[in-house]
Amino acid sequence: MKLKIAALAAALSLTAAFPSMAIAHGGTNLDFMGYPRPRAYISFDPDEEELKKYLDEIDEYVENCDNDIRRILEARNDAVEEARQKVRDYYRNHGK
Repeated sequence: MKLKIAALAAALSLTAAFPSMAIAHGGTNLDFMGYPRPRAYISFDPDEEELKKYLDEIDEYVENCDNDIRRILEARNDAVEEARQKVRDYYRNHGK
């Protein structure tokens, strides 16, 4: 049992260096069907206005992707930090 706990503590210490402190703000692309592709459309021969609208929509999609990545990393880091805290609590309460 001690070996399993020590292995868990070692693995957790290697997975993330610091607890998450950032909060991601902004839009998202996540939905219940998985991660979508951009919905922006551009015709075969766009005019300048259509090209600008297309690029604006792609910029928003990419920004939302970055927001989703931050949210995922924040949740991952929070889970790792919570597990680390449980291991610290275990050792503190069991005098090891």
